Amino acid sequence: MKDRKEMGKLKDKINLSPSANKEFCALVFVALSPEAYHNIERVADNLTKYREVESVDVVAGKWGLVLKIRATGKDRFYDFLKKIACKEDGIAKTYCIISLKQIKPICRARRQKERF
Repeated sequence: MKDRKEMGKLKDKINLSPSANKEFCALVFVALSPEAYHNIERVADNLTKYREVESVDVVAGKWGLVLKIRATGKDRFYDFLKKIACKEDGIAKTYCIISLKQIKPICRARRQKERF
């Protein structure tokens, strides 16, 4: 997302109205430049410094990293994407999936209640 045209397309896909600013979780798949694969841990460590990043996984396949992002609103999520796209060396492109509802944490809490 190095150019403004791509950033504009992203902004159109995310509803940035004030009523949409609620806490949510997103998975961000990160493709790395060929040079970054030589030191993928450095890129991953740099990304962990952002407060929105809950976890960073090194993965095999088309994407080099998967980030779990927790943001307090869509505006903050959008700002985070702009930051990593422009500031972090080695990021070639990103692909985002926004979680609508998390199931496992709810189920885990239920199972703990059932045990006691």
